Amino acid sequence: MIKVLHTADWHIGKSLYRQPLEQEMSLFFNWLSELLIRESIDVLLISGDIFDYSNPTHQDTTRYYDFLTKMASLGIKVIITGGNHDSISMLNAPSELLKTMNIDVFGGVKTDLFDHIIPIFDNEEVVAVVAAIPFLRNKDIKGSANIDALMESIADEESAIADIYFKIVTEITLRYPGVPIIAMGHLYMRGAITSDSERDIHIGTLQGINKPSLPPQVSYYALGHIHKPQLVGNDEMCRYSGSPIFLDFSERYYTKQVLQLKIENKTIKDITSHPIPIFRNVSSHKGDFNSIQLALDTISVSDYGLKEYVDLTIEAEQLDSFETSRIVQFIESNLQTDTYIIARYKVISKTNETHFLENTYVLNELSPMNVFEKFLESKDLDSTQVSALKMCYSEILELIQASET
Repeated sequence: MIKVLHTADWHIGKSLYRQPLEQEMSLFFNWLSELLIRESIDVLLISGDIFDYSNPTHQDTTRYYDFLTKMASLGIKVIITGGNHDSISMLNAPSELLKTMNIDVFGGVKTDLFDHIIPIFDNEEVVAVVAAIPFLRNKDIKGSANIDALMESIADEESAIADIYFKIVTEITLRYPGVPIIAMGHLYMRGAITSDSERDIHIGTLQGINKPSLPPQVSYYALGHIHKPQLVGNDEMCRYSGSPIFLDFSERYYTKQVLQLKIENKTIKDITSHPIPIFRNVSSHKGDFNSIQLALDTISVSDYGLKEYVDLTIEAEQLDSFETSRIVQFIESNLQTDTYIIARYKVISKTNETHFLENTYVLNELSPMNVFEKFLESKDLDSTQVSALKMCYSEILELIQASET
């Protein structure tokens, strides 16, 4: 029997409105290592967005390589595919060295699509095959379908994405008939529920893809890109593992998880969800000044000793200078206490929700597409024009990224 663990969307280096998520990421790595040992996992799949930025810090890359070194010492096979946040060249740079440690890395699509085929062995017998497909950028899907410049329709894009999967999966069925196929993917499946933390969700797959368009021969789709753990179309064999820690306040109701597959007699026998502990609580509170104070008084640190990150919306009865001064003084004196940190706040009029004080927007948390979307909002454009301009802008971003990698 072979045991496979599916995870994705680590976003190492992510901050939550300037508040670091380093401590909970370190706690997650410790917990994950213990789980891998306890469950005797043979293969670890990481389906994209390893890092939050394409140029991660030295501290973030050190955390990543320390974890991979530990995996190698445990004898665990690791397969990593790049996401839309990852730099292809950064992930691929040590790939030949990592191969000697039984770690396969696919930052981007290789020239030979069949290089993405990874057989899984049990006592020298191939018992499963992984199609290790990373995030598909426009240049990848255009090259597959020979589509000129801008793709003519969403159908062209969906067909091009499916074409890559079909080519790889068809080759697998020829080489390794009768074994289960696990296809990794970092993409948006239509119908999946997103959160506020998915930046540039449609770049490269502007409108997403329908699951029926993908190869039916695949036994399990190990997906990344969406941070909410979920099945796609209620299909037990097509899943987003979700991100392992809270990356946004909108995710506070999600139970974070990793997924375990058992392969026995060349069949996927069981899928188990392992809930990830809540290393740090995040909470949102909306109400008048007094109710906000009461809510904050009830907060305590997490079971892991981490202060809670808080999002406040204070509703003011009137917008006079006295009330403003009182609220500002309260916020400034309570930005960080023994039990919580105010990561985001805004004050609005209780009558018409007019904002008059906030720290909601943090420039370094906005992607280029986020900034462009805000620019488009200020223009008198219809939805067709906005969609066309966003597609063109995504092309520019793709070209820039390609030139950097």
